[in-house]
Amino acid sequence: MTTTFQSEVIAGDLPAVPGTTFCVEGTLVLESTDPLSGYIFDGCNLIMGANASIEVQGTKELRIVNNSAVFGCNFMWDKILIESGATFKLRDSRVTDGRIAVDAYSGSTLIIRDNIFLNNDVGISFNPGTITLAQVLEGNDFSAPYLMAPSLGDMGYVGIRIKKNPGLIIGDTGYDANTFEILENGIRIDESIVTVQNCTFEDIYNPADPLEPFEFQPSGNCIYAENCSSLFAYNNTVTDCNTGVLSWESGINIGLNSMTGVRGGIRAIRNEDKRIQIFANDITGSSIGIQVSIGTPTSLEIYSNDIDLTPIPQYPAGEWGILVNVADFLDAGGNIPPSPSTARVFENTVKTNDVARGMAVGAVKGLRVYRNSFDCTSPGLQNLYGGIELLLSETNIVFHNDVTGTSDIPMGIFTAGSPNNEISCNTTDLTDVGFQYEGTNNGTLMMRNIIGDHDTGLLIEDVSVIGDQPWHENVWSLAAYPVSAQHNDPDIADVLQSQFIIDAATQSFPNPFPISSSPTWFVNLGGINENLRNCEDEDPLVEGEEFAESMRNNSLNEEDYQIAESEYPLTTAFEKTHAFEMQSYLYKKLLYYPELINEATVYADFFDSKAGTNLSELLVVQKALQDLYFEEEIWEQEISQYTAQVDILLNELQANILEATEASEAELPVILLVQAGILNELALLKAQIVAVQTEVVAHRTDAYPGILTLNQSISTTEIFESNQQAVNDVLIGFLLQDSVMLDNEQMIMLNNIAAQCPALGGSAVYAARALLTPVQSMDDYLDDCAEGGSHQPIERALDDNSFSSFINPNPTSGLLMINLDRVQKSGTMEIHDAFGKLIWSGQVVVGEFNNAIDLSHFANGIYVISYISLDGLIYSEKFVKQ
Repeated sequence: MTTTFQSEVIAGDLPAVPGTTFCVEGTLVLESTDPLSGYIFDGCNLIMGANASIEVQGTKELRIVNNSAVFGCNFMWDKILIESGATFKLRDSRVTDGRIAVDAYSGSTLIIRDNIFLNNDVGISFNPGTITLAQVLEGNDFSAPYLMAPSLGDMGYVGIRIKKNPGLIIGDTGYDANTFEILENGIRIDESIVTVQNCTFEDIYNPADPLEPFEFQPSGNCIYAENCSSLFAYNNTVTDCNTGVLSWESGINIGLNSMTGVRGGIRAIRNEDKRIQIFANDITGSSIGIQVSIGTPTSLEIYSNDIDLTPIPQYPAGEWGILVNVADFLDAGGNIPPSPSTARVFENTVKTNDVARGMAVGAVKGLRVYRNSFDCTSPGLQNLYGGIELLLSETNIVFHNDVTGTSDIPMGIFTAGSPNNEISCNTTDLTDVGFQYEGTNNGTLMMRNIIGDHDTGLLIEDVSVIGDQPWHENVWSLAAYPVSAQHNDPDIADVLQSQFIIDAATQSFPNPFPISSSPTWFVNLGGINENLRNCEDEDPLVEGEEFAESMRNNSLNEEDYQIAESEYPLTTAFEKTHAFEMQSYLYKKLLYYPELINEATVYADFFDSKAGTNLSELLVVQKALQDLYFEEEIWEQEISQYTAQVDILLNELQANILEATEASEAELPVILLVQAGILNELALLKAQIVAVQTEVVAHRTDAYPGILTLNQSISTTEIFESNQQAVNDVLIGFLLQDSVMLDNEQMIMLNNIAAQCPALGGSAVYAARALLTPVQSMDDYLDDCAEGGSHQPIERALDDNSFSSFINPNPTSGLLMINLDRVQKSGTMEIHDAFGKLIWSGQVVVGEFNNAIDLSHFANGIYVISYISLDGLIYSEKFVKQ
């Protein structure tokens, strides 16, 4: 039996017999004066004529269930429209050939489960307002494999379209997944707050559409969000699609998704004043893993993602594993936009093949990139860059990252036109170049990095400004050409040559920069100073100054450098200067890199001559302490950032509550949904704070006993060893405290160490001075430093009262001003931290010394600044960076 409807029907006129076939021409309006009436198609076929539609009005209910089918006959039909107050249940059925298969309006109620949406322009459209899903929207299959005519509008064939909805949830964990396949877009969302969970996307792409990194992509997006305050996407699966998630001017929270065979994984574009959080996603693709571009978000966190970029047949090889740029750095040249309040990229794993780059940071300020791993390979092809690149970016910190690759990868870390950044504690290995500088990078620091097996450890191209000694305390391993330069600054050689001392066993400095033909370790020294005050010759300063001048003029010959291979004791002033310099600086480096102890003969020789058999254990304690405090500094900053976000949300909550008190009855549900979202975010942030605090306590508790026992078990033989052991005890005691608290016995001990000359007492002298800063107000230390091995006092060049404090302000948060008007001789300025680690050094030339030091890259804490004159005087003062 076939019944044809052309206009309104009355409840009860529809046959109750399942399996009936109906034809609909024009508009079928389901309307009744009976408020309890409903319309049920149970196992029925609804054949829709060209442009036909069904409208459910008022408080009516329409049910299409139990293997029913709604389809056109060689024509596209229009829609099933669900008006405000109406209810629509679609279960275990098939809907085919509709322009908008289900078109729901504000105030309607839907139950849509376990259906097939086939060859529709739009499967389900959620129009502006609140639409209730009475049950989880689950188990539906959306696809359009056979459509021949072009789709209408700018969105292509879409599974679900959502407009201005304040809290819709698509799918849920523990339920059957919604599947989207062979569509131009899976889910399209505009101006809404939406959660997409446990959905599957496959073959969502348009091969003819190019992947433009900074533009709207009209097709090929599994989830596309535009102008949304919040998009949440969790536990979704994406296979062989153009882009997993693309957001445009939207806040996003994207996590725990699996994406395979994508051109672009997660792309957030134009993010001004938005929150961006991308975490724990597994992305395998060809072009872009994660992209956050254009506009400054209020907060940015990208963490714990696993990205693998490899060319796949339908898409070409591409661009970046991770790209972060708040302006289009390809065209940038003016001022860089301000940094987000929270900006972190951490603990990601990125593997790139062919021409993809690991990570690019463009036109960004204030980003922290840490604990990431980049594995870059290029079998037979020429990669453009390599692991990490900084382009036109300022005041970023790149630390504790690992970059490995192949010789086809040009570089590990690349910096171009990016001043005042800090690149520290990173490890690079196997790429052609370890680090490369290009353009103006004034003030960008490269320190405490481990540079592995490269053709060139550091490459400097077209450098106009490099800053004042930007590279120090790096360790170089297996580099055939540690330093190479192609530059236009004739003074750059002065800086480089004053910072590097190469392996003592195979000393060789061919012009213009160090080269070694055999695998060895290289230690980047950060300046020559101790040789100018530690010689046994009757007049060591003359030859010491000549030595430094020779290095600056690049005139030392092969024979000069072979002196370092001589057996101790040495005879001439130059030999003693060079040998002591090697020992002194190698000792400092080993404080931070005890793993180097067994790497080269020079270290064993140094131990025998300098400290006996106990130094290695002492160094292990020192390194362990530094690692602990470094980790806790990161955790403290995380807590600070989370707390700042809590404050922002509390302000938003207060505004929301005020808005609710003034809202109309119609507006109130939307406002309360937003409030629920804020409360949920607050709960998550507070949970994160508690988790970090718990981790800190566990970290301290686990580390404390082992380090304390090891430090106390050391039998010291040298004064600098006993000093370091005593300072270590104090620092270990702080592990279980939240502040620096010294008892009277500790203060007496630290004062005794602080009053020693660093040439005798070691770097622990600087540490003691720094630790005393918060509890007493000593302005300076004037040390009687030692000459040669006899440690006899020498005449002071300046009286105790020759000048008072030479720095201001103290404490400081930015620039540290230096006042050395009374200095009559050149020398060196050094800054050490509370561990005695050399943080910064610079040459003091009478009449030329810059009177300000930029401390913006320094971590908050206690420091000692020292002026070291050429006649051996050390004048120190403590300061606090806050």
